[in-house]
Amino acid sequence: HHAVNNSGRISAQAIEQRGGEIYLVAAGRDIAHTGILDASGGDGRIVLAGDRDITLTSGALVEASGDRGSVLAIAGGSLDHQAGAHVDVGGQGGTVELSGRGRVRIAGSVDLGRNGHLLIDPATMTIGDGVDADLQTSTLEALLQNNDRGSTVHIVATDTITIQDLGGDNTLNGVNPTDDTKGAGLRLETDTCDQFGGFGECIGSVTRSSAGSIAIQGADDTLDIAGDISIIGGSSSSTVNVNARLISGGDVSIEAADAIDVTNTIDAGGNVAMYANGNIHVGGDIHARGRVDLMTTAGGIDVQNVTVTGRTGIDDLHDAEINIARTGASTSAAVSTGT
Repeated sequence: HHAVNNSGRISAQAIEQRGGEIYLVAAGRDIAHTGILDASGGDGRIVLAGDRDITLTSGALVEASGDRGSVLAIAGGSLDHQAGAHVDVGGQGGTVELSGRGRVRIAGSVDLGRNGHLLIDPATMTIGDGVDADLQTSTLEALLQNNDRGSTVHIVATDTITIQDLGGDNTLNGVNPTDDTKGAGLRLETDTCDQFGGFGECIGSVTRSSAGSIAIQGADDTLDIAGDISIIGGSSSSTVNVNARLISGGDVSIEAADAIDVTNTIDAGGNVAMYANGNIHVGGDIHARGRVDLMTTAGGIDVQNVTVTGRTGIDDLHDAEINIARTGASTSAAVSTGT
C-alpha cells in the first residue's frame, strides 16, 4: 500500500454560512500532508484519519477558521505535527484534536481563536526540554501564550503524563508578556479518549476509566498559567504528584483516584479544589482569591497555611469559603482570610 500524500491545495469554503467539509482518510496507509486544506468561512470541518501514521509537515496548513470550525487528525499509529506546520480554527468556539494510538509529537502551531479547545490525545505524554520530550516546553508555552483567554490546551493521555525538570529559567510560562487578552488554560488528564474510526471529537466525551498518573517533577520549577490549571488523574486508579509551584490567573483543580501529593505552593486567582480517595498532602501554602475545597473520601489531609484574599465582608470562615473535609488523619492547617 502507498501513503496518502497531499502537497497541493484542497478547498471547501463556506458559502452563506454553510460549512465545508474535507476528509483525508487512509486505511492501511500513512498520511503525509504538506500542502493546504482550507475549509474556512464558518462551520468548516477537516478530518485526517487513518490506522497508521499521520504527519503534518513543515509548511503545511490546515484551516477551518471562522466560528465553530473543527480539525481532527486521528492516527492509528503515531502523529507528528512538525515545526512550521499550522492548524487554524480562529473564530469563536473552534476545536482541534491531535490524537494517536502511538507517539504524538507536537512542534507546530495552533490558532484556537476565541473560546477554542485544543485536545492532544496520546498514549503517554512527556513535556520538557530534552530531545526525548514529545512536547517541548517552548512549544507548549507558545500554544498557551498565543491563544485567547477562555481557550484551553487539553492533554489527555491513556497512561501517564510527565512534566520533566525544566531548564532555563525553570518556568513553564503561559502568560503573554504584552497582551493580557491572551493566555489559555491548561488541563492535564489521564483517561481514555477513544474515537478512532468514528470521526467523533473526544472533546467533552472523555471516558473515565484509566489508571494513569501525572507527575510534575521539578521542585525548583514554576507553572505560570494565565487561565485555569486542571490536573486530573485517571479515575480507576491514579496518583498526582506536583513538585513545582503552581500559579494560575484562574482556578486550580487537582483530582486523583488515590493520593494527591503537592510539595510546593499554590497561588490561584480564583478557586482551589482538590478531590481524592486517598491522602491529600500540600507541603506549601495555598493562596486563593475564591473558595478552597480539599476533600477526600478515605484518606487524611495534611496542609500548611490556607489564605483566602480579595473578598470583603467575610465574617465566617465556614461560610462557603474554605471547606476541608476528611476522614483519617487530622489537619494542622492554619487558615486565614484577608481583603
